[in-house]
Amino acid sequence: MSRAEVTAVITRGRTRDYGYLGTPGEEWWVEPARFTDLDQPAVLALRDGSGFRALVSGIPSARRDTVGRTIRVTLVLAGDDRPGAVLALARAALDDTARAALGARLDEVITEALVDEWRGVVDRPLGPAADAVLDAVGSPEAQVPGAGQPASWVVSADDPSSTDAFLARLGDLLTGEARGYAIATNRLVSEAGAERARQALGADTAVLLLSNSATVVGVRPLGKAPGTPRSPAPTPFPIRLLLGAGLALVVLLALLLL
Repeated sequence: MSRAEVTAVITRGRTRDYGYLGTPGEEWWVEPARFTDLDQPAVLALRDGSGFRALVSGIPSARRDTVGRTIRVTLVLAGDDRPGAVLALARAALDDTARAALGARLDEVITEALVDEWRGVVDRPLGPAADAVLDAVGSPEAQVPGAGQPASWVVSADDPSSTDAFLARLGDLLTGEARGYAIATNRLVSEAGAERARQALGADTAVLLLSNSATVVGVRPLGKAPGTPRSPAPTPFPIRLLLGAGLALVVLLALLLL
């Protein structure tokens, strides 16, 4: 296991635009972020040879910019020794009420003064402030086993089991039982869109569709099982008839030439 920590906070001040607080970390999330909108609630997670990483976006702050718009916070994390905190963070991000409460707790840590001090400072990590951010997540979430899930799948948030299914996959990524991506996205709306994301990312991918326009019913597996051959399409009847007649003609000509 590796130490879980907040490696980056992305937010803005009243007058300064969105950017990192402190030292920018590895931007592993750029590729999966193509399939969501980080201005809105989203969860991205990856387990690969470099370990576990996650990103949670769209957390509202009580802070406002100069024209009164809500300022949002994005947290980037790495490490897997506090799975309960990571799961609690993800569950809060997926629920409107819990997300607002999380934003209020984060405001006690990510204050206007801290943002003004750290926004644009790139030569030092957040240090104790990063630990305080993870502590502000709240009570740890119990891990839910993800046994029986396909390697890659998609489900809509209006399915009653969708959040538990997503958190189960997130838990498996945290423990190393699974590798690949887990994406809760507000941009994709269909099974076809989720499949395009899986193919582009080139790894097992679980997708939770957060949009009200999502068209998926139930948990739908993505991709084709490795090594499964495609079934040949049956030859239409008229073509079979012509092929049969042609073969008979070839045999008859061969007999006449003997």
